[in-house]
Amino acid sequence: MNTEKMIRYYSKVVADNRKAYGEDWRTAKYQGVLDRILELEDKQDLTAEEELFMRCRETMAEAFGKGEQ
Repeated sequence: MNTEKMIRYYSKVVADNRKAYGEDWRTAKYQGVLDRILELEDKQDLTAEEELFMRCRETMAEAFGKGEQ
């Protein structure tokens, strides 16, 4: 994929996300993913990718002194 195609593709992704989630789409999209993972964590039905995300999130929280409460 050349640079121009990549720029067009990611511009479209950003535009689509803004339409779906509003101007603050990054936060809204992240919150949706986080809500799903927390819901699945309660059921202990996480995929390997979701488990990795949770471990990374917990590590970052510990590193910055914001341990999960």
